[in-house]
Amino acid sequence: LFQDENLGEHKLKRKLDKGREIVFTIPANTTLKAGKTMKIYARDQGGVNNPPESLVFEGENTWGIGANVVTSLYNKEGEERATHTQKTIQTGV
Repeated sequence: LFQDENLGEHKLKRKLDKGREIVFTIPANTTLKAGKTMKIYARDQGGVNNPPESLVFEGENTWGIGANVVTSLYNKEGEERATHTQKTIQTGV
């Protein structure tokens, strides 16, 4: 980021293997400063709630795993701002 970004009320959605979807809403008035990063931990993952650099998602104890995982960020108007897709390919040994 080259400028501060208000991420308040943005939604982080994580879809696991075409099944369950985990949704976290970033607290209102959360601003990510230019050049900084934000980590969002699930409840049991050892994170410390220290906004805006570190948030703890109390509603889930894990972000989940899967062979096909899609994580997307939506602004408060519902527009997709970013998406990350993870695919795990198993090969025989």
